[in-house]
Amino acid sequence: MSLSPTEVRETHEQEQIRWALLVDLAREHPAYFANFVRCVDSRSGDVFQFQMLSPEECSEANLTFHGDSWYWQREYLDWVLANEQTITLKGRQLGVTWVWGMLCLYDALFTPGADVLLYSIKEEDAVEVVNRIWDMWLSLPASFQGALGVHVLKPTRNARPSTTIAFEHRDKRVSTITGMAATKSAGHGRSAKRILFDEAARQDYARELWKAVVPAMGDSGGALGVVSTANGMSDGKGEGNFFHEVWAGAGEADYPTLAKTFIRWDKHPERDADWYRNVSLSSRDKAEQYPNDPDEAFLMSGSPYFDSESLIFYSREASIDHFRSFDWVEHGHGKARQQVKADYAWNRVYTLPEPGRSYTIGADVATGRGKDYSCAYVVDLATMEFCAQIHGKMGVDQFAEQLHYLGRWYNDAKIAVELGGGYGDAVIISLRDG
Repeated sequence: MSLSPTEVRETHEQEQIRWALLVDLAREHPAYFANFVRCVDSRSGDVFQFQMLSPEECSEANLTFHGDSWYWQREYLDWVLANEQTITLKGRQLGVTWVWGMLCLYDALFTPGADVLLYSIKEEDAVEVVNRIWDMWLSLPASFQGALGVHVLKPTRNARPSTTIAFEHRDKRVSTITGMAATKSAGHGRSAKRILFDEAARQDYARELWKAVVPAMGDSGGALGVVSTANGMSDGKGEGNFFHEVWAGAGEADYPTLAKTFIRWDKHPERDADWYRNVSLSSRDKAEQYPNDPDEAFLMSGSPYFDSESLIFYSREASIDHFRSFDWVEHGHGKARQQVKADYAWNRVYTLPEPGRSYTIGADVATGRGKDYSCAYVVDLATMEFCAQIHGKMGVDQFAEQLHYLGRWYNDAKIAVELGGGYGDAVIISLRDG
């Protein structure tokens, strides 16, 4: 039996209401929006869907339940949403960029006037991510797209995007998603609702971009995400890999609002110990691409001078924490000094001096004015045990003073001062004069 025109109209209106309600539901949380998105794996051609809703959430909203083997991505998404600035260290092929792509599309569709910026290693990488997001848009049901009430400005009809997707909303405000290569000047003057540094450890100008982008983000209140596998380490002095520097400093003085998380290779539901054992990569490459923990990821990546396996061993098994931090400070008049404890002192002690034991100290001198640190290490000559250290930026006379009293404390330890660069001479003169 065919429907009357009135019944057809009423059915159509009911469908419009249903889809409007579903769009409102998707607006409440990106996980609901993700349930409507279909993604295409460019390697296999397989179509997959996000699994970010629990069976209970799907039942309450009358939505299709897609499974829970990837539900950890919902937990990751909630963590990203709870923190304005995040850094993610990950193994390869875990779908993290897919999650960020979905979130970028969500921002553009549900926030009129929003700008979303994606920084990739090269322009072709940026184009790939933008096209991945475009395919997510195309995968949405036509009725869902219609209920959103947005009009596509870029790309033009029957074309694929290059680096920009633009949506015009009902109120004529335009939201954009822009991908670009991480060049030295790419971030200047740009603020956005959300910014993603994709594979940041391999971006040559990540440090310059960060300096340009973060102040603008602070003014606009936008969100920032840094995602990458590891690719070497920083030196703690503003040189080396910037991704590692930011990771190491997340939540500390230099990057106080940055939250960090590590995603292991076995978050992929099809990976287990047998899979890991059969990956055809060297131990160094395997640890870089599929790390077990952050230490392994960074220590095994890049081109370390020392044996990588040994570095991993010592990072896990042989590390000890210091139990005393202090500076040698003048006490009263004359040459007497006492230990004054401080959290960020120059001297750190791991093993106290013992009567009758012999110690030696190796010292490397810097000016205290540049990027380099002066440092010295106390070693037990019988066991070659590392006992204490001096590390900090200080004048040559201050370094000599700290070195003198540390050596006296460790049973008048023999002190060897490095002379290269000429700075060690002044320390030797001070030590010789007592």
